[in-house]
Amino acid sequence: FAALSNARDGEVLQVEYRVRHKDGNWVWLLSHDTVFDRDTSGQVVRHIGVASDITAQKTAEERARAEHLKARTVNDELRTFSYAMSHDMKAPSNTLNLLLTELLETHRDTLDPDAIELTQLALGTVAHMGNLVDDVLKYTRVINQDFELTTVPLNALLNQVTDELDGIIRHQRGVVDIADLPLVAADATQMRIYLHALIENAMKFHKPETIPRVSVTCSMTKDLKNYDITVRDDGIG
Repeated sequence: FAALSNARDGEVLQVEYRVRHKDGNWVWLLSHDTVFDRDTSGQVVRHIGVASDITAQKTAEERARAEHLKARTVNDELRTFSYAMSHDMKAPSNTLNLLLTELLETHRDTLDPDAIELTQLALGTVAHMGNLVDDVLKYTRVINQDFELTTVPLNALLNQVTDELDGIIRHQRGVVDIADLPLVAADATQMRIYLHALIENAMKFHKPETIPRVSVTCSMTKDLKNYDITVRDDGIG
C-alpha cells in the first residue's frame, strides 16, 4: 500500500491484492481507496475505501492463461509433428516422380496409349501430392503466427485446384462449374487447402449412380463491402 502514502488528496487509487481468509483460502480483492487523514507532517495516517471480491475473476483469468499455454504447447507439438511427417513424405514423392518420368522416357514406344495416359495421370497425382506436402510444410510455419493477407485471384486458384484433382474428377465423371469470381484478400495457401478439401470431398462422397457436380458462385453482401463465396454440391451430406 505504498502507493497510498504518496497519494494526493482527492485521488482515488485502484489496488488489487490478496488476503488469507480465516478458513485458510486466499481471496483476491479489488479496492478503490483515497486519503482520509494526514498527520501534521502531511503523512497519510488513514485512508478510506471500498473492496470487492474478485476471486472468481482472477480464477477465470488464471484458467484462461493455463488454457492458452496448453494450446500453444499443443500447436508447437503439432507444428513439429507436421513438419517431420511432411519432410519424410517428400523423399518418396520425389522418388516416385522420377521413376514415372523415367518410365515414360524410356518405354514410351512400347506403351500403348492407355498406359501412357495412366502414367501421365499418375505423374499428375504425384505432383499434386507434392503440392499438398508443400502446403503442410507452409502451414507448419504459420501456426501461432499472424496471417499475411495477399490479393488472391480465386478463378486462377480454383483452376489450379481442379487441375490437381483432375484424376478423381475424371474417375467420378464429375463436373465443377466455376462462376466469375473476384480478387479477395486472403491467405492463398489456406484458401487453396480449403477449396481443395471441399471439391475433393464432393467428388468422393456423392449419391450412388449420380454424377457429382460442384458449383462455386459469388455474390455481394448487403452492405456491398464483402463477398459471399458459395461452394455447393449434391453430395450425401
